[in-house]
Amino acid sequence: MSLTSAPSSQKTVRQAVDTIGRLEQLDGVGEQLERLLRPRLESRGLRNALSGVWLGHRLHPMLTDVAIGAFTGAALVDVLAPRHPQIARRLIAAGVMAAVPTAASGMSDWIDVYGDARRIGLVHAAGNSLALGLFGISFLHRGRRHKESDRHGGGRLSSFAGLAVLAATGYLGGHLSYVLGVGVDHTAFEPRIEDWTDVAAAEEVLEGGHKVARAGEVEVLLTRTEGELHAMANRCSHAGWGLDPGKFEDGCVTCPAHGSRFRLDDGSVVRGPAASPQPVFEVRAENGRIEVRSRKG
Repeated sequence: MSLTSAPSSQKTVRQAVDTIGRLEQLDGVGEQLERLLRPRLESRGLRNALSGVWLGHRLHPMLTDVAIGAFTGAALVDVLAPRHPQIARRLIAAGVMAAVPTAASGMSDWIDVYGDARRIGLVHAAGNSLALGLFGISFLHRGRRHKESDRHGGGRLSSFAGLAVLAATGYLGGHLSYVLGVGVDHTAFEPRIEDWTDVAAAEEVLEGGHKVARAGEVEVLLTRTEGELHAMANRCSHAGWGLDPGKFEDGCVTCPAHGSRFRLDDGSVVRGPAASPQPVFEVRAENGRIEVRSRKG
């Protein structure tokens, strides 16, 4: 491919992805799938596990590396060591087993996205299911029962076809993360507040109350519980929604958009779908004014 043709091909691929994102015909399927999945993912322990709260970031991308690595390894064995189909078969088995938690974590992330991202995510999941089916066929072809019928390489062909589908759906996954921002920490690029910055009068934040203030470009959520002031970023790390209309209880705030719950004192995640902790700030009251700054280190 020439250098001059590369931008044109990239534009074509991007247009194809954008077309998928505009397919409103997928919305009905998406709504039915969400109604099926959401009740099964409401458990706090399960949601936290699948979201990656225990990791501090999304679980799904890490698991995709395991499945894709195993399937790619199987294809490489078929090319470089075709006399050892059982090695490829074991790698495919590992990929299939890894695909189960990978799909579960992906669905857990998907139920909280909307519009273009939801439609592209649905096609991404359908493509991955097709790829998994092809690798399953490849696995069966390599078994003892089907060994004689695989003299013409049906197992290898299914594996290569599965890898091709996986590459296409992987592109869609990359688009979701790196273009549409699904799964990224939405507070990551907020500027630091390097110096103590006056944001509000102390009397504006009463016991059990809260207030949104600004420190330059940063929205700061101020709260007071048991006489102690707390300050955290107001934009939810999960999807960027404001936390201030949410529910405040038991020393926590619950995001009104998707139900992520954070501790007010340290920003830690109590309940997903958020995986990244909420940034918190140093806070002090001096001469009747509240000042904040980013924590050091």
